[in-house]
Amino acid sequence: MTTTDFDGLIAEALTQEEREFLAGLEEPSLIQQSLDLFRGRNRAFNILIAFLTAIFLALFVWCVVRFFQTEDIASMIRWGAGAFYCFTMIFGIKMWGWMEMQSNSIRREIKRVELQIVSLAHRVEIED
Repeated sequence: MTTTDFDGLIAEALTQEEREFLAGLEEPSLIQQSLDLFRGRNRAFNILIAFLTAIFLALFVWCVVRFFQTEDIASMIRWGAGAFYCFTMIFGIKMWGWMEMQSNSIRREIKRVELQIVSLAHRVEIED
């Protein structure tokens, strides 16, 4: 059974009111998901992480500029290593942010499933 077949079976099992409600729970855009990181209980931590990302970006640019301004190999290696470290930190922070957005997306899906279970339980109570 494909995903679309399964989605169709679920849609057939829902009432019109439930379909309309679930249609209103669309997945937020990427920009909205990024902004959602700065809401909720981890807001202060995520602001700190964004601030650190900006610092590492500025340091990365500074290291790259200094790398191209220097003439001896030892200094090039040091500035290149600094640039590489800053880039790695930025990459790691961004990966962490993407994982947080994925976690929030999964949490939304679980809430939708909980809603469907409650609705089904309510419907079973009415029929009994």
